[in-house]
Amino acid sequence: MKWIEIDFSYFKRDSQGSDLHLHVFKETRRIEEIPGMVAVFSTPRNVCYYKDGVTYIDYFGRGLAIYDRKSGRVDIYSEDPVIIHSASYESILSLVGQYLDGKAWHRIHGVGFDVNGKAAIVMLDSGSGKTELAMRFLRSKAPQKLISEDTPLVTREGKVLPFPLRIGVINAEAIADIPESAKVYFPRTEFGPKYLADVTYFKDKIATKSSSAWILVMGKRSTLDEPKIYAVPKIAVLGNVFKNHIMGLGVYHGLEFILKATPFDLFKKTGLVFSRIINSIILIARSRTFSLILSKDTEKNCALLEKFFQEQQ
Repeated sequence: MKWIEIDFSYFKRDSQGSDLHLHVFKETRRIEEIPGMVAVFSTPRNVCYYKDGVTYIDYFGRGLAIYDRKSGRVDIYSEDPVIIHSASYESILSLVGQYLDGKAWHRIHGVGFDVNGKAAIVMLDSGSGKTELAMRFLRSKAPQKLISEDTPLVTREGKVLPFPLRIGVINAEAIADIPESAKVYFPRTEFGPKYLADVTYFKDKIATKSSSAWILVMGKRSTLDEPKIYAVPKIAVLGNVFKNHIMGLGVYHGLEFILKATPFDLFKKTGLVFSRIINSIILIARSRTFSLILSKDTEKNCALLEKFFQEQQ
């Protein structure tokens, strides 16, 4: 339970009713107990089945998640705490993402900062240093606040909304200054173990209000000794926005949870793409656009961005 609390600590509230009900059973239930189904979707982690409005996600015999669309209930069966956490996290994030898409609040893969009510989004590929940038600003005395370390929300009105989740790092030393009560060790079965930090530990540095679109940066890794940032035409960022916002590469969607099976459902997915295109056009139109070439030195990258934000105000 602590893992899930840390995952979504920013959103923790007293219970006021919910459209999603998640139940965990520490017992084994196998997909073979449910006859008459054919797999409709597979990932390296699980296999998805769909029948009569219910989605079944089989974690190769180690766990089973059952999502009933009509009731909004998710039942998770497993005796493995890692599987329980993975299924819980994936189901919550997938269904919340579906809800946000329905409001035309679409996630963009990047790290977002609030600078006096204005949003700066830096689009970076996975493994390019988003977490390092976020942690540097969270620890600094700079006025910037974190909107999201991975997936800021972009609205139809050109606003950027906070969506901060847990901060995950591979190296324990990266969060050595955070007290034990605000972090946990998570032994992932895929990609190796990770350490999860509670983002609300830095609550004074986390954005709590919407920000106006302001700066949009496409970042690129390099082996240079010095980073650099320079203005580019708006058309130059189209490819990055297409990848990180319209297609949502790097954004967890959890298709195994939100998979729909009818032609009408597929049509609605087409509508979702158009909705993201509209938001992307508005975001680009209202933002100054830049290219960032990262150096090998994380400290230099962070210092450059901090100075850059100050100069742009």
